[in-house]
Amino acid sequence: MSEIIIINAGQKAEFLPTDSSFCHGYALFETLRLDSKRLFFWKEHWDRLKFSAQQLGIKCVFEESTVLAAIRELVQSDNINDGIIKLSLGNEQLFVYARPSLPIPHGPVRLKLDTTCPLNEHSPIIGYKMHNYAENWHLLKIARADNYYDVLRINTAGFLSETAVANFFFIRNNRLHSPSISTGVLPGVTRKVVLHNARLAEIDTQEGSYSLDALKDIDAAFITNASIGIIPVGSIEGETVQIHASSESHSIVTKLIDLLALAQNRDLLLL
Repeated sequence: MSEIIIINAGQKAEFLPTDSSFCHGYALFETLRLDSKRLFFWKEHWDRLKFSAQQLGIKCVFEESTVLAAIRELVQSDNINDGIIKLSLGNEQLFVYARPSLPIPHGPVRLKLDTTCPLNEHSPIIGYKMHNYAENWHLLKIARADNYYDVLRINTAGFLSETAVANFFFIRNNRLHSPSISTGVLPGVTRKVVLHNARLAEIDTQEGSYSLDALKDIDAAFITNASIGIIPVGSIEGETVQIHASSESHSIVTKLIDLLALAQNRDLLLL
C-alpha cells in the first residue's frame, strides 16, 4: 500500500531489512532548500523525482498536492524556518523529513582532483539521485580528511564530470562551461537554473566533454547544488594539476550568484 510517512524531529523510521530501498539503496531522493519557510524550485524537484521514478520502475502514485500538504505539516509541526527538506521514495513509500542546513563556506573552496575512481557514465542508474550513494560519500570523506571541500571527478572516458555532491562549472575567456549530461553528471536543478540564467543574460555558455587540459588557464570555477547554491572554487589540486583561480570576484560568478537569488525569490513556494 502506497503511503506518505512524515518523520518529525526525534522520530525514527522503520525499515524491513529485506526492503530493497534499505539493503540495496534502490530508492530515490530529493533535497530542497527551505529559507524563511520559502521552498525553492519545488516544481523542478518534484518533476525530476516523478521522471526518475518512471524511468527506474519505482512506483510513485502520490499527488503533488498531497506531498506538498505533508511537507507543510512537517514544517508547521516542527516549526521549521530554515533547513533542508528531504523526500525519499522507495517501495511505494514516500518519506518526508528535514535536516539542518549545511554551513555555507566562507570564501572559495578547494577541490581535490581524483582520477583513480572514474564515474561510470554508462551505468544504468547514472544521473539519478539514488540512495545508492556510498561511492560518492566515500570519495567525499577522503577529500575532506585531506582538508578539501569536495572531490572533482572524471568519467571513464577521461572527461571532467562533477564533484561528489555538486555540479561543476568553469569560466575561460569569458565563456561559461559545464560538463554535459552525456558525461554522466546529475541533471541538477540548480545547474539547470544557472545555465538558463546565463543564457538569458547573454553570457556565452557551452556544455560539452572536457579533458583535464580544459582546466589550464581557467579564469574561475564554481560548484552548485540545491543546498548551497553557488560556491566559488579557489583551487583544484591533484597529482599533476595545481590550478588557482580568483573565482569569488569574477564578474560572471558574481552575476550568476545574483541571478540565482532572483530566481529563488521568483520560483518559490511559501509554506
